[in-house]
Amino acid sequence: MIRGGSMTHARIPLGGAALLVLCGATGLAEAEVYRCEQHGRIVYTDRSCTGGRIERPDPHPSGRLNPAAQQAQADRIRRWERESAIAEATQRQADRQWLENHAREKRIEDAYQRREIMAGMTTAQIRQLLGTPDRIGKSASAQGREERWHYPDRGDGRRIVMFREGRVIAYDNAGRQQR
Repeated sequence: MIRGGSMTHARIPLGGAALLVLCGATGLAEAEVYRCEQHGRIVYTDRSCTGGRIERPDPHPSGRLNPAAQQAQADRIRRWERESAIAEATQRQADRQWLENHAREKRIEDAYQRREIMAGMTTAQIRQLLGTPDRIGKSASAQGREERWHYPDRGDGRRIVMFREGRVIAYDNAGRQQR
């Protein structure tokens, strides 16, 4: 196009032309490939081999394994399935245990908020609820280290709280739960 004495270039849509050229070039991708041996090395080429030995590679091998390889693969699959089943069972057990622990801790926290003693509470929680005991008796058993905390009668009866490894296992709170 010419405007006002100067020349400007007109744009020609090349998208279609470029696509046409690329489509024509794809014919090259369908050329035959030859596997040849030259000087003791394997060479792939688009020309036939010299020396008369032509070996065309199989572009779609069957993928079949020999019987020993099939057996080894089957053994690996069985081992993986067995290990997966064990891992899943272990994870389910861990999940179940976590849920039980979470539910127990929730019950303990709820009891603590109500200012009640419950099996499973820690020594720190009992100390916050009841204060420092008058007397602490300590002993050891086959199950672990045990303590008995004795509280005086403060109008609601004497209290005894028994711990094993820092957790309440039993308590006597004017007629409440005992071991």
